[in-house]
Amino acid sequence: MTEDKRSPLHAWHEAHGAETMWEDGYPWTMHEGRDPLEEYEAVRTATGIWDLFSTCKYEVTGPDAARLIQRRFTNAVEGMQQGQVRYGAFVNDDGTMIDDGNVYRFADDRFWVMINTADLQEWFRETAGDLDARIEHRTDDLAMIA
Repeated sequence: MTEDKRSPLHAWHEAHGAETMWEDGYPWTMHEGRDPLEEYEAVRTATGIWDLFSTCKYEVTGPDAARLIQRRFTNAVEGMQQGQVRYGAFVNDDGTMIDDGNVYRFADDRFWVMINTADLQEWFRETAGDLDARIEHRTDDLAMIA
């Protein structure tokens, strides 16, 4: 059995009556204890906060980091400036979409990939082949809100 992880905001979610779904040991808040339609309307007419703790985060580093990501990402990586983020699809060699997500560029040789699928680290490593790039699963190291 997978050990359940806890977001730094987990106690807050529980105190507000969150309905939580667990997947691969990570919590996904379905809604915060009120009517989901009422919550939806509040987000559409005011604002909302999404706890991204469960979103899988991978750090890709090395001289060929951009090339590694580009082998699986449908949006352009090479032209990204430091501090930019791009949204796109992640695909297999045959173009089958695996997931969608964001790529963040922090330096010429350092990126973060954020996707929903928890077990893609090996998929990226197999893609690396002869490239000088490393990928590390960092989901537990970074809590985020959006």
